[in-house]
Amino acid sequence: MNDLTVSTLRDQITKVRESCASLNDFVEKFVKASGLNGNDIINVPLLFGSQEKTTVVVDGFQLNHDQLRIFNKVMSKLRSSQNDPFHIFVSGAAGTGKTLLLKALRNEIRSMLNEDACMVTTHTFAGAKSIDGATIHSTFSIPVSKPNSSPYQTPQKKNNFMENKMKKLKIVLIDGINFVDAQLFQAIDQKLRAIINTQKPFGGVSIVVFGDLFQMSPINGNPIWKDPSVKNLWNVMQLEELTRNERVSDPDEILMFDVLRSGGNILTQAVVENLKQACAMRGDSVNDVIQELQNLRNQYPDKRFAVLCNTNAIVDKINEQFLQQLGNKKTLYGKDAVKNLRGPTSIYNQTGKSEKMNLEICIGSQVMLTTNYHPYTYGAIGKVMECNEEIITVKFPTGTAQLVRCGWYQRVNGWRQFPLALAEAFTFSNCQETMVDGVIVVGEIDKKSVYAVLSRAKSLKLCRFSQIDALDNFAKRDLEPEKEEMRRMNKQIN
Repeated sequence: MNDLTVSTLRDQITKVRESCASLNDFVEKFVKASGLNGNDIINVPLLFGSQEKTTVVVDGFQLNHDQLRIFNKVMSKLRSSQNDPFHIFVSGAAGTGKTLLLKALRNEIRSMLNEDACMVTTHTFAGAKSIDGATIHSTFSIPVSKPNSSPYQTPQKKNNFMENKMKKLKIVLIDGINFVDAQLFQAIDQKLRAIINTQKPFGGVSIVVFGDLFQMSPINGNPIWKDPSVKNLWNVMQLEELTRNERVSDPDEILMFDVLRSGGNILTQAVVENLKQACAMRGDSVNDVIQELQNLRNQYPDKRFAVLCNTNAIVDKINEQFLQQLGNKKTLYGKDAVKNLRGPTSIYNQTGKSEKMNLEICIGSQVMLTTNYHPYTYGAIGKVMECNEEIITVKFPTGTAQLVRCGWYQRVNGWRQFPLALAEAFTFSNCQETMVDGVIVVGEIDKKSVYAVLSRAKSLKLCRFSQIDALDNFAKRDLEPEKEEMRRMNKQIN
């Protein structure tokens, strides 16, 4: 035992435990493999990491008490339930740190076990980028189902590499579960059962999903919790709630955001009337929107703003017009392009879109990071200070970075380009990884999207609507089904 380190002992555990049919079997094999004697003293908390952590930092942010409680609970279950999978739904309003908690769990699990033991995934491409993961369709090799088509089908052609990775899984972390439709959720379950060769839910793999029933639902298909066909899968989920808003500091605004998320009709109507008084703007043309944005930036020079639109066409117009107004637009063409790839390489290792191979930019442009670039994360918004063919200097809220080109790939195509995109405007569906001080909402907006869009801002006082009357129907929304489902899940806890 003298030369046996904690790290070596953990390695021994990993090698032995997967071949064990029972706890007793594991103990016997572990003792033999480790060369332990009956009188050897082992620091069990140090060895097994069973002690609860009091401090966890990820991306420069420390988990709060709420997040830490769930973090320790998941880690405790994972350590003590190797053959007893668990299923958790982490719910919380925007700003409560669901994605931050996911990242903290991902890092800790992979450190404790190994890289393949923990898979992280989400429904959207942007969301996948922010958690260093892949989309659900890509992760599980599930073809994208078109609207009104038959359910997702498992492809006939086997992917041995993917299946071998799946067999090593201990836990899957899924972000943005409210965007995932029932058929896709069922397809994940069926895929894991088939690969791991068991009829246990999700193939006996532990599942932790993160999301908010009160935010945007799947664009196509039924929400998981509403669909009877997957009721048996959803009902195994145990609810854990994050309640502390880390994004908004004003207590009055926290209350208003809570009402916008899940308040009754009377309270919501009162908040809507407040917004109609404070957040209306003159006109709704592209020029009006740009003028309002410039007014806000002049009035609040230390704040960041973005325009959120209902169509890509308006987004493109606004981004292009800002470039023209700033002047000295520069087109940076993709470099070192190749067309013979068979997947990612050491150089071309970031998933991208070949139609975005070239980048138009100028000094003063507001831009967004399109990948994690240490110490900055995907979605970080900054301002271009300097620009040339080799380096772009961007000022972010927490510091200034000199960015160089990254390698990107899509199918057989590869190229090198800066990890940036113009960020004056976004569509409603592509803004979920965006965080600014205030937003301008352009165009018609459905009832389910109002809270999700406004929650991209840190302050409602800094938000504007080009069509303020779009809020009239918002107060008439029916949230009783969502509330009833949350009540049901809370009763399971108690």
